[in-house]
Amino acid sequence: MSIEDTSASKTAIMNTNTAASIIKDIEIMIKNYREYMTADRNHDGSKLLESVTVAIGEEVQIRKQFNAINDKCLQVIDLANKARPDLPSGTYQYTPDELIADAYLYIGHAYAIRNKLPEARSQFVKSLEVLPNSSAQFNLGIILEEEGKKQEAISAFQKVVTDFPNSELAIEANKKLTSSEKIASGRSNWTVTLILSIFLGTLGFDRFYLGYTGLGFLKLVTLGGCGVLYLIDIILILIGKMKDANGKELTN
Repeated sequence: MSIEDTSASKTAIMNTNTAASIIKDIEIMIKNYREYMTADRNHDGSKLLESVTVAIGEEVQIRKQFNAINDKCLQVIDLANKARPDLPSGTYQYTPDELIADAYLYIGHAYAIRNKLPEARSQFVKSLEVLPNSSAQFNLGIILEEEGKKQEAISAFQKVVTDFPNSELAIEANKKLTSSEKIASGRSNWTVTLILSIFLGTLGFDRFYLGYTGLGFLKLVTLGGCGVLYLIDIILILIGKMKDANGKELTN
């Protein structure tokens, strides 16, 4: 091995160790950032100017902490990328790929804490593209769930269970999947509702099935509101506007 190769290897090891040290700092920064964002801060509404001034100061602090986390993560990515070509084989606390994946993961956490869901989702995806890991996969499922993308969230949680069965997050992902199944099983079926509405709607069976006891009884005694309520309910079901008595959409 030439002197240049030895020097490059030493630099790569140093960059890797430095990046690993920064990652530990970022973990603490994320924890502090989350605590700051969730802290209960009550402003005195009677002093408008003072409240506005305090709110502006808090926003400046929020941006400052976010930028500090983002800069640290970008520094980790830069150091790890530099270390990749010349890092000699061996056992390290973190590999360059692990460092880069973690950096994207923490940027995603920082966005999620600010409730910037699309940006957080993008960073978790980047983390997974660098190196599949249970944390990014699980948090991707959380973001998709919060965005209302239920099926995509379920797929993300299923991937945690199948790809990382021995991880702690596999247990949490299983809980999420079980919860989704319970929610789905508690909903009324669209096809069943439509069949009941067409063939027994004049007797209110469709409304009874959905939990609308009062409307069901009304349709029963009026033979579907003399056909008017009967037709309206069928149309509502067909265009997807009918929900059950709990406000839940019908499952298809």
